Formats: sequence, C-alpha cells, structure tokens
Amino acid sequence: MKRLFISILVCAPGLLMAQKGSFTLKGKVGKLDKPAKAYLLYSYNSKTILDSADLSGGNFELTGKLDYPETATLIISHDGSNMRQMRKQDRLSLYLEPGQMTLAPADSICQSAVKNSVINDEYTALRTSLAPMDLQYAAMYNEYVAADKATRNSADFQQKMEAKEKAYEQEKKALELAFIKSHPNSLVSLNTVKEYGGAIPDADTVQALFGMLSEKVRQSAPGQLYNKYLVNIARTAIGKVAPEISLPDTAGQVIKLSSLKGKYVLIDFWASWCGPCRAENPNVVKAYEHYKSKGFEILGVSLDNESTKKAWLKAIKDDQLTWLQVSDLKYWDSAVAADYGIRAIPQNFLLDPEGRIIAKNLRGEELDKKLEETLN
Repeated sequence: MKRLFISILVCAPGLLMAQKGSFTLKGKVGKLDKPAKAYLLYSYNSKTILDSADLSGGNFELTGKLDYPETATLIISHDGSNMRQMRKQDRLSLYLEPGQMTLAPADSICQSAVKNSVINDEYTALRTSLAPMDLQYAAMYNEYVAADKATRNSADFQQKMEAKEKAYEQEKKALELAFIKSHPNSLVSLNTVKEYGGAIPDADTVQALFGMLSEKVRQSAPGQLYNKYLVNIARTAIGKVAPEISLPDTAGQVIKLSSLKGKYVLIDFWASWCGPCRAENPNVVKAYEHYKSKGFEILGVSLDNESTKKAWLKAIKDDQLTWLQVSDLKYWDSAVAADYGIRAIPQNFLLDPEGRIIAKNLRGEELDKKLEETLN
C-alpha cells in the first residue's frame, strides 16, 4: 500500500470561448443564517485561494477572478465552524467558470449541482463512473487501517494489498481512459489526463493521451500550460542529456551541473519541509557513503524558499547530507524544477559521466541496486 496510504500533495468548444476575468457563484442551502458560512477553495494563477461568505436565509454569493474553468471545492459550515473545526464537511466538488453560475437549491450543498453547465454535467458523469472506485478505495483503506502492526508487516498481507492496489489502479485508469476518449472536447478530460498520469507521469503515456484531446482543448490556456509541462518531462526522459543546472550553494557560490561531468551524478530534488524526502535521506546517505569513492556524486536541489532557508540548512546538518546542496529558494517557482518537470518531491535523476539520464526516481534498495550494477 505504498502509493495509496503514504502521503506525498486538477467542455464544449463554445465553453472555451467563455468570458474571462471573473466569476459569480450563487447558491441556497435550506434557510441557514449567520453564523453559517460558505467556503470556496480553488486555484487562480497557480495560487490556492480560500474565500468565504455568510449565509442569509440560506442564500450566499461568492465572487472572484478566473480566466478559464477550474476545479473547486465548496464547503458549507452549518454552524459557522471554520474548516479545521468541522468534523464532517458538507461539500461539493465542481468546476468554476468565468461568468455567472447558479447552484440548484438544496438542504445540503452535497445534494446540489450547478445549473445549466455543460462542463459540470461532464464532471458529474466522470464522478459517477468513478464512484465504485471510491468505494473500492475506501474498503482497501479500512482493511489496511483495521490491521494490526504485525499483520501490516507480514509478507502475505502486503502482497495481498499490493495485488488489490494494482487491480484498483488498472480499473480506475481504464475508466479514466474511456472518459477521455468519449469527451475529447472537454476540459474535464484534460484534467483527467493529468489525474491518469499522476504526480510523476510517464512522458510517452500522457503525451499520447493529450494527443487524443481536441485542438481547441489542447490550444486552450490550461492546455498550453500542460503541453509546456509535457515538453519539459520529455526533455528529462531516460536517454536524454540532463538540462543544465546553475544554482547557488549554501554559501552563495554558483554550482553548475556540467562541472560534475565525468562522474555518475544523482540529482536529488527535495526540501526541508518534505516529510517523504526526509524519510528517504538515510537511504541516500548510505548510498553516498558506499559509492562516493567510485566516481559517484550527488547534487541536492532544494525547493525551499527564503522563509525556510534556516530550516534547509538545519536539515542538511541534521540529516548529515555531506554532498553538494543548491537552491534558488523559490519554492515551486524554481526555474530548475520547471525545467525538470518537477511537480512532486522527492524525485531524482541518475546521470552517466556524459550527463545522460540513465535512471529516474530510485528509492531505497532500488537506488543501491542500480548503483551497484552501474559502478561495480
């Protein structure tokens, strides 16, 4: 259950021509009054936005900036509790669209739907087709949580759960693929391509899926952004020469990846705030100590920012990372992260002495095994 239960952090042609700039979302939930509150969570210009509005007689209205349809979550706090205080959320997943949007009246927002919206109808169709998969996932999760530690660590249990996970992923991907093929003109399909690819997608697979979408979807603003991302991950496929990296180290001295030619180099993307990265560091330390005398080097590239610089330096010391460490301290806005198509960490790339990528995303025993067969 490695991928499922360990945390690591998505239209019709006429709709693509919709009014740009802003949206208004109106709804009615029973007869709720203040302190009841509506919360809206969505993205705009790569930033996460959380907005809220009071309810009066059940009515609420939310407005904001939006250039094209985006996924969003609408949550109604019936008693005025904030999002962290709510134990059970009354919520609705939807697509925000530029212009005026109206929700059907309901006693709970989860029972509502956006009226007269093609993209939300398509989104509902997708969610309906995937509903059995949600139940299957919940059953697997409950089975895993219910097992005691000894059972979870047993080989039989792990093999059984991994087999269930594999079957789940295959069935879910088949449903997603069917939706993409049957809705090539929908921006929902574009987001389904992203979901299909996952946090660390295979370039060839997602490029083929992206090619199934209509020209208008591919040339839409979100389509062009995703295509740029696909270009970047294709540039870092196995067999490609790794893009140059030129970043300051912890002392401010610029280090270039090209200066390490002649050695096997592991480019390791991480951050001090990334739990899975920190958990993997002992394995990387062990590999470095074992192979550094055999022409192996590591270039750590941190996605920390100015506010976490001290934490970055402390993590280097605490985790005993004695290899080269660089960062532009720009978080996810790092140009190097974009060049390598990094949207999730940890990620790594193993280069041969000529700077060509020979392996990607090696973890634990896989890293040691690859280095052993390469360097010995």
